[in-house]
Amino acid sequence: MPRKPRRGPVSDSVAPERPAARDLAESEARYRSIVASMSEGIVLQDAEGRIIECNASAERILGLTRAQMMGLTSLDPRWQATDAAGRPTRGEDHPIRVTLRTGAPQRDVVMGVQRADGTRVWVCVNTQPLFRPGETQPFSVVATFADITDMKRAEAELRESEERFRALYDYSIDGVLLTAPDGAILAANPEACRLLGRTEAEICAAGRGGIVDGADPRLAELLAERARTGKVRGEVTMIRGDGTRFPAEFASAIFEDRHGRQRTSLTFRDVSARKQAEAELQAAREQLEARVAERTRALGALLELCRDVASQLELGPLLTQILGRLRNVIEHTGAAVALLEDEVMEILDYSGPAPREKIVGARISLARDSGYRRVVRERAPVIVPDVWADPHAEDLIWPIWDEARAAEMGYVRSWLGVPLIAQGKLIGLLRLDHERPDFFTPDDTEAALAFASQVAVAIVNARLHEAAQHAAALAERERLARELHDSVSQALYGIALGVHSARSKLGPEQGAVRGQMDLILGLAKTGLLDLRALIFELRPDALETEGLIRALERHADTLHARYGLRMELALGPEPGLPLSAKEMLYRIAQEASNNVAKHAHAERASIRLDCDAFAVTLEVSDDGTGFDPALAYPGHLGLRTMRERAEMIGAQLEIESARGAGTRVRVRVRLREDQGAPNG
Repeated sequence: MPRKPRRGPVSDSVAPERPAARDLAESEARYRSIVASMSEGIVLQDAEGRIIECNASAERILGLTRAQMMGLTSLDPRWQATDAAGRPTRGEDHPIRVTLRTGAPQRDVVMGVQRADGTRVWVCVNTQPLFRPGETQPFSVVATFADITDMKRAEAELRESEERFRALYDYSIDGVLLTAPDGAILAANPEACRLLGRTEAEICAAGRGGIVDGADPRLAELLAERARTGKVRGEVTMIRGDGTRFPAEFASAIFEDRHGRQRTSLTFRDVSARKQAEAELQAAREQLEARVAERTRALGALLELCRDVASQLELGPLLTQILGRLRNVIEHTGAAVALLEDEVMEILDYSGPAPREKIVGARISLARDSGYRRVVRERAPVIVPDVWADPHAEDLIWPIWDEARAAEMGYVRSWLGVPLIAQGKLIGLLRLDHERPDFFTPDDTEAALAFASQVAVAIVNARLHEAAQHAAALAERERLARELHDSVSQALYGIALGVHSARSKLGPEQGAVRGQMDLILGLAKTGLLDLRALIFELRPDALETEGLIRALERHADTLHARYGLRMELALGPEPGLPLSAKEMLYRIAQEASNNVAKHAHAERASIRLDCDAFAVTLEVSDDGTGFDPALAYPGHLGLRTMRERAEMIGAQLEIESARGAGTRVRVRVRLREDQGAPNG
């Protein structure tokens, strides 16, 4: 008979174990599922520190398979474990070893571990000891770790960024302020402290109102723009600790800090030097524009002068035009043109406040080392900054020295002399003066040189024109003299000779015819004398061969023979003048004495010639009817001719006359130093 199954306690005791095993298996499955799905790496190490279990995340983080990790310890050199600062970790300091040794868990320990591929991973490690019941020494330890490589890299980048920012902040060439929108200052870098002349604490205590000039009208507009757009750039006036103000260029922006608070950054720099440079640049630009305008004006004046040179060949009017044009080239008080003859400068024309009649015709010796002599010696412009401080002031303002000294004239303080050079030869100088000392500059000398070159050309052209005219006049006079001598003179001489021969053949009974022939013979002789006088006037050879004195004597004889006028002569020794000056004096004496003979009805007349160390004076006077110089009369054309001749040699001409009081014509020629002694 089959045995019945036993239903005793055995079946009662075995039946409950099956659900417990199943529960344990399920629990372990859940545990392994959780461990496997965790992103943190988990390793289980025994009491010796050997790895006996790990999850997939541990394999991924450490770069090793489970099989490769099994049996490895935390102290394996392949890990090359380091602490958070990158220093190698000592074995006893490893968190797993610390937990195994002390039984205490470790939290958030940062370590660096090298993978098998050579890359380094940073992990944050937590350890938890495992104990058997009743034991105080862990038999195992569970280590969990998270990959914080990206976080570590981000921290390093953040730290590097902060270091760069700190370096920029501390060593910036601009002042940097951290502020609040309400104007509070939270921080200031060293450059801001230097620019503002305050410590950081003083800047923070002063606030925006203490470092920015609230009276600057630009401030409110800039703050409003920053509030509207979140940023602004502009210029304001800032205040240093000592109260001084300076222009600053700044940029400011609004941002939120990591706590969500609104903050503003402000960078600024002192632009005083730039402002000064801009002002200097503007001044230089204005000065350049003024110089360009001045140079344009000067070039225009030079162009006009060139036209004058081409259109005007008379020296007197040309010099007047030249001095008029000069005012458009260089600012001056007075100006003069002087020509060099031997060792003397003779002033031909003057424009300025001084009496013109005292300056024109003046002759300045070059014996002393004055500005005139330096121009001639150096053939270059010479500036005398202050005439009254110069040892040769008398030469510089001659011939008004006495008047200037007595009246303390101030219109001659600065003096500028520029050489007149034509065809490589120095022919004179252009002189300028100004009422202010230290007035003329090198730029003025440059402009004056350009002007002087045209003046020299103009003078040479005028001289050539004058010489050509004079040569043409001389040639024409010589031609007329030759024709008169060869034709009319010979005819009169033949008439006189024929009448004289015929008269000698008449008898006593032909007295009436003899009387008529004597009349014809007298007329022929008188005509011959007049013709010879006219030939001499056309060609006064005696001036060159016999001198001025003999020419005047011959002229007096001619007047007596022609008009019956006897001239009293007081002529003295022969003057030491050039032939051209002697000829002009002779012509003036000739014109004046002819007027006496023709119009004065004088009983007495004289020609006087005086020479001293300074001048030659010619005087023609009579006791005739005289005339009113203000009214026209037949001799007025001759008066104008005499004045023109006097001006040609730089002489002074004076005419004194009144009705019934006679007439006196006086001409005075100044002598050079080498002409002082007459030729006696």
